[in-house]
Amino acid sequence: MNLRMPERVRVDAVIQAAMDMEATPLLHALTPIGDDETPQALLAGTHKTQRYALGELDGKTVLVVTSGIGLANAASATARALTLVEAPIVIAAGTTGGLPRDISVGDIAAGTTAIYGQADATAFGYAMGQVPQMPVDYTSSDAAVARLAEYGVGVKVLTGDNEGVAAAVCRKVGIDPSGMLLGSEVDGLTDEELATRAEECQLFAKLSPLQKQHVVSVLREQGGHTVGFMGDGINDAAAMRASDCGISVDTAVDIAKESADIILLKKDLMVLGRGIMEGRRTYGNTIKYIKTTASSNFGNVFSVLVASAFLPFLPMTALQLLLLGVAYTVSCTAIPWDNVDEKFLREPKTWDAKSIVSFMLWLGPTSSVFDILTYAAMFFIICPMVVGAPFAHLTDPAQIALFAAVFQSGWFVESMWTQTFVLHMLRTEHVPFAGSRPAASLTVLTLAGVAVVTALPYVPGLGAALGLSPLPLPFFGLLFACMVLYLLLCGAVKALYARRYGTLL
Repeated sequence: MNLRMPERVRVDAVIQAAMDMEATPLLHALTPIGDDETPQALLAGTHKTQRYALGELDGKTVLVVTSGIGLANAASATARALTLVEAPIVIAAGTTGGLPRDISVGDIAAGTTAIYGQADATAFGYAMGQVPQMPVDYTSSDAAVARLAEYGVGVKVLTGDNEGVAAAVCRKVGIDPSGMLLGSEVDGLTDEELATRAEECQLFAKLSPLQKQHVVSVLREQGGHTVGFMGDGINDAAAMRASDCGISVDTAVDIAKESADIILLKKDLMVLGRGIMEGRRTYGNTIKYIKTTASSNFGNVFSVLVASAFLPFLPMTALQLLLLGVAYTVSCTAIPWDNVDEKFLREPKTWDAKSIVSFMLWLGPTSSVFDILTYAAMFFIICPMVVGAPFAHLTDPAQIALFAAVFQSGWFVESMWTQTFVLHMLRTEHVPFAGSRPAASLTVLTLAGVAVVTALPYVPGLGAALGLSPLPLPFFGLLFACMVLYLLLCGAVKALYARRYGTLL
């Protein structure tokens, strides 16, 4: 025997009020639908203390429910209403005992989370309003779906359930069920046809486990998408393994949890949104460090090669290079906690090793330009100023050693300044500090690193042990001018790079 629920009337909303005084204004404005001979008339009548009225209100078809006072009456009346009509929303209308200061009479307050306020199991370690063994609160799934869509994440439902049930659930959470594909249709499509249909289709119903796996594989391989699949049953295991990231919950069957890469401890789709954002933030800070460090190191290596070809001494000793690298690395330890631009978070990213090479080749030589200018200024101006003569006129080994030490100290300090401040320049497509602020920890650490490296040549005993020599005041005027020009050039190259490749990072 094929048992089917009677066809329900489609309405735009169910409006529930507890008392007659609350329902009366609605009923006065309601234009009734149907008469005593129509099925709709069944909705107009009395069920003990509960009354139902079907009609049009401001051009919308609504069912007005007068439930009686109390949570039990409201729940039972609303439940009965939803067996009579199909509605995408239920509105509670009535008076309120108080309002927060930021809400005025006439305002509409729409909640995204809900708790059962009368539950009190705090004696057993549960939160106030939490029903034992149930979530602390319930988050609106449609809000979660909308949130994911904002960040470029498409939500598709793959289910083995009946198409009618699946469509009703999808409509309630903001997923368009039109264009639904059934399992029987999936089997009749080639991979290319399925890939085309799957791009537009948001609901796949009456799927077998293998059909779920097939759809996921086609979306990955033919559609070129990064696919996450969330499931909790044995029928979902194959699809989870076929996806890029399998997701399950802690109450799922064992095989589903074993197939998952991520297990959610909270049954809330908003967790997925927050997880995706955290993943993008982690990726953004990782690629930020890799690209900026690769470009600055490439520039330094290139500068060393140029200097080695023309200088009669090493531009920097091995110990100084190692110390510089340690200081820069320590100052970068705050990058994992750095802020990431909203634009970057909203757009899905994929790993692209070639972009690291192009970034390095574009931005690396930029620093080398100013390294070479620093070489020239140090060799022809600063060092002769300290020693008292150009290098070509020196014969005293002590003077030659001092000349080299001053030169190496100048490039040691300049390298730390350029590496550090270009990090702030290249961490964002916006103007640094103004259009995009770094995390406070990153600002503090980088400034501390610059201060320590700048001070090292002046530390008695330690500076000499490292082969460094105090720098004269005119050097810092030169350094300031060099930094201004360097940041301006770097900003211009950054803009050209972003325009050429569509993104900086």
